[in-house]
Amino acid sequence: AVQDKVLAGQVDIGFTREQVQVALGEPDRVFVRTTADGTSEIWGFRERKPRISFGVGLGIGSIGRSSATSVGIGLGSGGGYRDDEKMGVVFDRTGRVSAIEMRGR
Repeated sequence: AVQDKVLAGQVDIGFTREQVQVALGEPDRVFVRTTADGTSEIWGFRERKPRISFGVGLGIGSIGRSSATSVGIGLGSGGGYRDDEKMGVVFDRTGRVSAIEMRGR
């Protein structure tokens, strides 16, 4: 059951850090939460979707007696991340997943 979830890119309560890393890859950020119950490490994962951007620019300039006008159009698709995280995986003191936080749609 664990192998099936890892191969499907899913995690579950009780997974080790290594299992999470194989299933989801490297976390986009790691942070620590401290509460009255203790300290937890949290791995944050963002959605990895291509982003497309489009821009138009116009420039006019002059140097001495010469002047120039230029127009540019750019289109790009990058491998950047969206600004929001899709998931947080919380590890307890033993290094096992104690909670999984999913972003609501």
